[in-house]
Amino acid sequence: MPDEEALALDLGSYELKFGPATNAFDSIRRVRSVVGADRHAYPYIGPRLEVARKTGLLAQEVTPGVFWDNAAVAEKLYAFAFEQLGWESQEHNVVAAVPPAMPYDCYELSTQLFFERFNTPGLRFLASPQTALYGAGRAQGICLDVGEHATTVTPVTQDGTLRFALQDTPLAGQALTGYTQQYVLSRLGLTEPPPAPSGSKRDLGNDQSFEVQCTALKESLFKVGASYDHAVGRFRDAARLQKDAGLPQQEQQQQQQQQQQQQQQQGRLVADAALFEERDKDAVLVLPDGEKLGFVVPPEHQYRAAELLFRPAYEPHGVELLSIPQAYWNCVQALPHSVARDLVSNVVVCGGCSLITGFADRLSSELECVSPVHLRPRLTITRERADTVWKGVAIVASASQFDEMYITKQEYNEIGPNIVHRS
Repeated sequence: MPDEEALALDLGSYELKFGPATNAFDSIRRVRSVVGADRHAYPYIGPRLEVARKTGLLAQEVTPGVFWDNAAVAEKLYAFAFEQLGWESQEHNVVAAVPPAMPYDCYELSTQLFFERFNTPGLRFLASPQTALYGAGRAQGICLDVGEHATTVTPVTQDGTLRFALQDTPLAGQALTGYTQQYVLSRLGLTEPPPAPSGSKRDLGNDQSFEVQCTALKESLFKVGASYDHAVGRFRDAARLQKDAGLPQQEQQQQQQQQQQQQQQQGRLVADAALFEERDKDAVLVLPDGEKLGFVVPPEHQYRAAELLFRPAYEPHGVELLSIPQAYWNCVQALPHSVARDLVSNVVVCGGCSLITGFADRLSSELECVSPVHLRPRLTITRERADTVWKGVAIVASASQFDEMYITKQEYNEIGPNIVHRS
């Protein structure tokens, strides 16, 4: 096996994270898991993709898929990672974190791609829940990954993931982006994204710039309240204070005192009217022709989108969806009693969608509500939780004893892609 550092990969559906497998975790790099192409099929990745998107050069944008089974797109992203590091692919082993429910044929496809296209000397796949726990300093527990396309709850023991208890729900980053798109259109009085002007290369619906802008708005505007009803109640109280601002001062003070007493009895604090005004946020949507449409997002709606993660009944989907707390509890209930108590004491939260303001506190309280006293969870929620999976890959791959776990190019040549299924 080569003495060079291994390439650590986190094959996320939103971002590809990559870097040398060392304990220097600041070496991580990232790129959106998207490849754009112009009408001549010239590929655009990373910063060049952003430039091409703004200048209207793109004819399409394609992702590698949740399980990275689009080989053509995955190949370009892997090549980009090697190029950014200045590495020759035939000189470095590869360790990749993959989704916990990745189909067997997708494993074989990725194995074939690394050994035949990149001539990788050694390869190893690890389940992302395992590496998330390693990244958080745990050997076993439950990984709650709030990603782009799905939220997955996966129990992990020292023997590996317990796939029979795995739970998932589509309530994740993409669902919030979809809500944001609907909200933006409704605020602007539109039923669909505006088309590009006649003769223009840019098309808001086709080049995904509308989705990109809504993703940015989602990340900057929305937050999670300790309780949605509590948050909305505060803002309605503050709005009522604003409405009463024109009353005589003595009558206004009496009403304010009465409202404060009522709210204090319910364990709430009344939001100040000035604070309510400060929490209104301005947003802008840039149309294909360059025109900018501005609108205001009131505080109530800043909490409304992320509430989907905890109370999907607030948004009609046509089908019953599991909330994140429900998915967690279903996972715990599927576990044998002999391991359940040990695993719930190490619940590691990761994923980019978990970075929404207020998410960590709300999740803690929600999981406690659905759990009996003898199975109360103990959560590990770090500031770097978006990178926990990659960090775990780097830790494992940098260990000297890990060298014996690689699938080698020689073994691949002898057995073929099926070699990936060995234990």
